[in-house]
Amino acid sequence: MVPYPGLQLAVTPPGEAQADLTRYLTYTGTTQEMQITQNFGRQGDTAVFTLQAEHDGTLPFTVPSLSQVVLHDSTAGQTLFGGVVTNPAQLPRGPNLAEWDLKCTDYTIYADAAVVR
Repeated sequence: MVPYPGLQLAVTPPGEAQADLTRYLTYTGTTQEMQITQNFGRQGDTAVFTLQAEHDGTLPFTVPSLSQVVLHDSTAGQTLFGGVVTNPAQLPRGPNLAEWDLKCTDYTIYADAAVVR
């Protein structure tokens, strides 16, 4: 029998402390499914993480662009994805339900911005 993964999602907005957003990570019932795509080459790996949060008019968290994100499986003892949020989208799903779709690229995004001699 294969054990269930013990996933942890950590998000670090620029200039702020790391936040554990694991409890908001969703697998079903959203418009976008969680996925990690491995790309070999200059493009780098990509991922989409979907978070849902019930709120009372004030969102419990925000995820700005260029936040660092790490998805870790503690059961396997492996980091499944590490990178940067390139395109966060906050979608209202109801009067007290918000959904975040975080489109991410691995750390190759930093190499894209560098000038190499």
